[in-house]
Amino acid sequence: ANVTAALAVLAIGIALAGPSVVEKFQTVFVSAEERDDSATSRFEVWKAGMEITADYPLLGVGAFAGEHLVPRYSIYSGAKKKALHNLFFEISTGSGIPSLLFYLLFFGLIWGACFRLRVRQGVVLPVWAKCSTFAVLTGLPPYFLASCFSSGALIESSYVLAVIGAGTLAVVQPQSD
Repeated sequence: ANVTAALAVLAIGIALAGPSVVEKFQTVFVSAEERDDSATSRFEVWKAGMEITADYPLLGVGAFAGEHLVPRYSIYSGAKKKALHNLFFEISTGSGIPSLLFYLLFFGLIWGACFRLRVRQGVVLPVWAKCSTFAVLTGLPPYFLASCFSSGALIESSYVLAVIGAGTLAVVQPQSD
Protein backbone atom coordinates (compact mmCIF):
# COMPACT_ATOMS: atom_id res chain seq x y z
CA ALA A 1 0.00 0.00 0.00
CA ASN A 2 2.83 2.41 0.84
CA VAL A 3 4.64 1.71 -2.44
CA THR A 4 1.41 2.28 -4.32
CA ALA A 5 0.92 5.58 -2.51
CA ALA A 6 4.48 6.65 -3.30
CA LEU A 7 4.03 5.78 -6.98
CA ALA A 8 0.73 7.66 -7.05
CA VAL A 9 2.41 10.74 -5.55
CA LEU A 10 5.20 10.45 -8.16
CA ALA A 11 2.64 10.23 -10.98
CA ILE A 12 0.74 13.23 -9.60
CA GLY A 13 3.99 15.18 -9.31
CA ILE A 14 4.89 14.46 -12.92
CA ALA A 15 1.38 15.43 -14.02
CA LEU A 16 1.50 18.68 -12.04
CA ALA A 17 4.95 19.53 -13.36
CA GLY A 18 3.37 20.21 -16.72
CA PRO A 19 4.55 19.54 -20.24
CA SER A 20 7.16 22.31 -20.32
CA VAL A 21 8.96 21.01 -17.21
CA VAL A 22 8.81 17.40 -18.41
CA GLU A 23 10.11 18.48 -21.83
CA LYS A 24 12.97 20.40 -20.20
CA PHE A 25 13.88 17.39 -18.05
CA GLN A 26 13.88 15.09 -21.09
CA THR A 27 16.61 17.19 -22.75
CA VAL A 28 19.05 15.27 -20.55
CA PHE A 29 18.43 12.15 -22.61
CA VAL A 30 18.71 13.51 -26.17
CA SER A 31 21.81 13.35 -28.35
CA ALA A 32 24.39 16.12 -28.18
CA GLU A 33 23.21 17.59 -31.52
CA GLU A 34 19.61 17.90 -30.30
CA ARG A 35 20.31 19.48 -26.90
CA ASP A 36 19.11 22.98 -26.14
CA ASP A 37 21.41 25.63 -24.63
CA SER A 38 20.40 24.73 -21.09
CA ALA A 39 21.23 21.04 -21.49
CA THR A 40 24.48 21.83 -23.30
CA SER A 41 25.48 24.20 -20.51
CA ARG A 42 24.59 21.59 -17.87
CA PHE A 43 26.80 18.92 -19.47
CA GLU A 44 29.63 21.41 -19.99
CA VAL A 45 29.53 22.47 -16.34
CA TRP A 46 29.32 18.84 -15.16
CA LYS A 47 32.37 18.02 -17.30
CA ALA A 48 34.22 20.91 -15.68
CA GLY A 49 33.13 19.66 -12.25
CA MET A 50 34.53 16.20 -13.00
CA GLU A 51 37.83 17.66 -14.18
CA ILE A 52 38.17 19.96 -11.15
CA THR A 53 37.39 17.01 -8.87
CA ALA A 54 40.00 14.91 -10.70
CA ASP A 55 42.61 17.66 -10.29
CA TYR A 56 41.82 18.29 -6.58
CA PRO A 57 40.43 14.95 -5.36
CA LEU A 58 41.50 14.94 -1.73
CA LEU A 59 40.61 18.35 -0.30
CA GLY A 60 38.97 20.18 -3.21
CA VAL A 61 39.51 23.88 -3.82
CA GLY A 62 37.43 25.26 -0.95
CA ALA A 63 33.74 25.57 -0.26
CA PHE A 64 31.88 27.13 -3.20
CA ALA A 65 35.21 27.96 -4.89
CA GLY A 66 34.70 25.44 -7.69
CA GLU A 67 32.43 27.87 -9.54
CA HIS A 68 35.42 30.23 -9.85
CA LEU A 69 37.41 27.50 -11.61
CA VAL A 70 34.67 26.33 -13.99
CA PRO A 71 35.60 28.97 -16.62
CA ARG A 72 39.15 27.54 -16.75
CA TYR A 73 37.81 24.06 -17.41
CA SER A 74 35.01 24.88 -19.85
CA ILE A 75 33.84 26.93 -22.80
CA TYR A 76 32.93 29.74 -20.39
CA SER A 77 36.49 31.09 -20.24
CA GLY A 78 35.28 34.70 -20.46
CA ALA A 79 33.19 34.46 -17.30
CA LYS A 80 34.47 35.25 -13.80
CA LYS A 81 32.54 32.31 -12.38
CA LYS A 82 29.97 29.76 -13.45
CA ALA A 83 27.87 27.87 -10.92
CA LEU A 84 28.11 24.09 -11.00
CA HIS A 85 24.35 23.61 -10.33
CA ASN A 86 25.05 20.12 -9.01
CA LEU A 87 25.28 19.26 -5.33
CA PHE A 88 27.69 16.40 -5.85
CA PHE A 89 30.17 18.52 -7.81
CA GLU A 90 29.78 21.40 -5.34
CA ILE A 91 30.91 19.07 -2.57
CA SER A 92 33.60 17.20 -4.51
CA THR A 93 35.16 20.33 -6.02
CA GLY A 94 34.87 22.27 -2.78
CA SER A 95 35.87 19.69 -0.20
CA GLY A 96 37.13 16.66 -2.08
CA ILE A 97 35.93 13.15 -2.79
CA PRO A 98 36.23 11.94 0.84
CA SER A 99 33.80 14.68 1.92
CA LEU A 100 31.36 13.69 -0.81
CA LEU A 101 31.56 10.06 0.27
CA PHE A 102 30.91 10.96 3.93
CA TYR A 103 28.00 13.20 2.89
CA LEU A 104 26.42 10.38 0.90
CA LEU A 105 27.18 7.87 3.66
CA PHE A 106 25.42 10.08 6.22
CA PHE A 107 22.18 10.01 4.26
CA GLY A 108 22.64 6.51 2.86
CA LEU A 109 23.07 4.83 6.24
CA ILE A 110 19.95 6.49 7.64
CA TRP A 111 17.91 5.75 4.52
CA GLY A 112 19.10 2.14 4.46
CA ALA A 113 18.36 1.60 8.15
CA CYS A 114 14.86 3.07 7.74
CA PHE A 115 14.31 0.81 4.74
CA ARG A 116 15.45 -2.29 6.66
CA LEU A 117 13.21 -1.31 9.57
CA ARG A 118 10.19 -1.01 7.27
CA VAL A 119 10.72 -4.35 5.53
CA ARG A 120 11.75 -6.35 8.60
CA GLN A 121 9.30 -9.18 9.16
CA GLY A 122 7.57 -9.44 12.50
CA VAL A 123 8.25 -5.87 13.60
CA VAL A 124 5.11 -3.87 14.26
CA LEU A 125 5.91 -0.18 14.07
CA PRO A 126 3.85 2.47 15.80
CA VAL A 127 1.93 4.74 13.44
CA TRP A 128 4.27 7.68 14.07
CA ALA A 129 7.30 5.51 13.14
CA LYS A 130 5.60 4.34 9.96
CA CYS A 131 4.97 7.97 9.03
CA SER A 132 8.48 9.16 9.79
CA THR A 133 10.24 6.29 7.99
CA PHE A 134 7.89 6.76 5.03
CA ALA A 135 8.88 10.44 4.92
CA VAL A 136 12.58 9.54 4.92
CA LEU A 137 12.21 6.79 2.32
CA THR A 138 10.15 8.90 -0.07
CA GLY A 139 11.73 12.29 0.63
CA LEU A 140 15.46 11.68 0.30
CA PRO A 141 15.57 10.06 -3.19
CA PRO A 142 13.83 13.01 -4.90
CA TYR A 143 16.10 15.40 -3.01
CA PHE A 144 19.15 13.65 -4.44
CA LEU A 145 17.63 13.52 -7.92
CA ALA A 146 16.91 17.25 -7.79
CA SER A 147 20.44 17.82 -6.47
CA CYS A 148 21.81 16.61 -9.80
CA PHE A 149 20.39 19.81 -11.29
CA SER A 150 20.95 22.27 -8.45
CA SER A 151 23.09 22.75 -5.41
CA GLY A 152 20.89 22.09 -2.41
CA ALA A 153 23.60 21.68 0.23
CA LEU A 154 22.16 24.54 2.25
CA ILE A 155 18.54 23.42 1.94
CA GLU A 156 17.53 22.22 5.38
CA SER A 157 14.75 19.79 4.43
CA SER A 158 17.15 16.95 3.63
CA TYR A 159 18.84 17.31 7.00
CA VAL A 160 15.49 17.48 8.77
CA LEU A 161 14.49 14.21 7.10
CA ALA A 162 17.79 12.63 8.15
CA VAL A 163 17.31 13.76 11.76
CA ILE A 164 13.72 12.46 11.75
CA GLY A 165 14.99 9.13 10.44
CA ALA A 166 17.85 8.94 12.94
CA GLY A 167 15.53 9.87 15.80
CA THR A 168 13.01 7.25 14.76
CA LEU A 169 15.75 4.63 14.56
CA ALA A 170 17.08 5.63 17.97
CA VAL A 171 13.66 5.21 19.58
CA VAL A 172 12.32 2.18 17.67
CA GLN A 173 15.47 0.14 17.03
CA PRO A 174 16.30 -0.76 20.65
CA GLN A 175 12.69 -1.81 21.25
CA SER A 176 12.57 -4.08 18.20
CA ASP A 177 15.83 -5.98 18.84
